[in-house]
Amino acid sequence: MGSKVNCKLQYQLVCAIWCLTFNAEIARKARSLGVIQTLAGILNEATKEKVIRVIVATFRNILEKAGENGQCQAVREVKSGQLYWSPVHKSEKFWRENAERFHDKRWDIVKALVQLLETASDPLVLCVAAHDLGEYVRHYPRGKK
Repeated sequence: MGSKVNCKLQYQLVCAIWCLTFNAEIARKARSLGVIQTLAGILNEATKEKVIRVIVATFRNILEKAGENGQCQAVREVKSGQLYWSPVHKSEKFWRENAERFHDKRWDIVKALVQLLETASDPLVLCVAAHDLGEYVRHYPRGKK
């Protein structure tokens, strides 16, 4: 009986967190609040598929809601020169919605990506910068020019 109760409590907890992550502000704060680590711990011990599914759905909410403010996050990341495969780089939705914004402020972001390609030595930074420029060209109507 103890394992059934434990599973039921896990499911109820994860469902509550999942509901909260539909709020973009809460989803963006999830990492700093320790939500991701807590869910990862539950995921490691989870035996029921329904618990695992809700945790995955919660992670997806967190990634998507964090990506809603992704353009600002991408601007900071590119300018820092420390590129890595964060969710915004791989998000088709992000590129569709934000490619045109990359020409704001005299193409600062595009220029920063080109600068990274010219100066960076870290293979990861080079790979992400090249990918981002490719996505910009692909999604921005006049990107090839």
